[in-house]
Amino acid sequence: MSKSKHKQIKHERIFYNRARLQKAENINCENCFEPVAFHLRDNCHDFSMGLSTVMECLTFAIEKGYLPKLPMSWLSNADDVCETHYSNNEKLCYYDCESNK
Repeated sequence: MSKSKHKQIKHERIFYNRARLQKAENINCENCFEPVAFHLRDNCHDFSMGLSTVMECLTFAIEKGYLPKLPMSWLSNADDVCETHYSNNEKLCYYDCESNK
């Protein structure tokens, strides 16, 4: 089997092994560094994903043009929860009247 065909088969296995949300929980854990964790399951595994990873995925999709920019006030609120700085990135947000409040 050629290297490119092997790579394509591996890619298809990953692509069609989508994770599904099983449960979402608020976390009160000093060692977790996440306000929310999502329990996910694919065809073979159970695993968790934190809210910060969800935000990274969301901002990636916005930067690539798959999702529209978000209001700066929304990202500012998310920054407060996730301890991030997404609202400072003009590629991700637009100014809205709520931003000054």
